Amino acid sequence: MRKKSNLASIFKKLYSILTKKPPLQKMIKDIKMMKFKIHPISGNIEDLRLYNKEFAKLLWYLGKAEEAINEDFDKLTQEDKIIFLQAWENFSSKLQKNFFNTRLNQDRVSFGNILLEIEIFRDNSLVNN
Repeated sequence: MRKKSNLASIFKKLYSILTKKPPLQKMIKDIKMMKFKIHPISGNIEDLRLYNKEFAKLLWYLGKAEEAINEDFDKLTQEDKIIFLQAWENFSSKLQKNFFNTRLNQDRVSFGNILLEIEIFRDNSLVNN
């Protein structure tokens, strides 16, 4: 019997996350527990307000995907890591493009040349009380 691939396991988890999204309120609750910090690098962070719901969905997915990847990534062979990272880079790039294109097309509004670059990271600092 063939050994189950850890690479296949990661993709299966990611597919499950992508296809079984909870309601928006649950997503927001999960996002708060993920302790994301958003830091604007350039542009006006208020421009992000235009994409509130879609941004929450995108942030939830990325947080859940990170959790799934972290569980199995170290178990991958070097070759599988390269394959996974190439696929992930391609997918995340498409996800970001679709995020902005979908929103703009839904509202049929032109926002001009909005330029916003942000850094998103998790606050993993320990608080001593």
